[in-house]
Amino acid sequence: HGALRESLIFGFSMIIAVLTPMLAFTATLVAFVLQGDESRLTATRVFGTLALLNALRFPIMDLGSMLATIVSLYTSWHRLGHFFRSSEAAVPVAALKD
Repeated sequence: HGALRESLIFGFSMIIAVLTPMLAFTATLVAFVLQGDESRLTATRVFGTLALLNALRFPIMDLGSMLATIVSLYTSWHRLGHFFRSSEAAVPVAALKD
């Protein structure tokens, strides 16, 4: 039961990861066209936009794992601070002998 749920979540996240760049490209071009009469689509603008969004695709995909790492760092930092402020941290450790 849990494996099926995990597989569905993984499949859904992969679909989102694949479709998001295409949807971003489409939304960008639609927004550009809706700006008015002066905004004409040319090959230079379309391929320039495609190149920019393609270059930004991987950093944006890594953003989620980067945010998870930052949250983990924040949590660990506070746990360590709480431990070092506790009374147990003040107990002296026996000196090591050679």
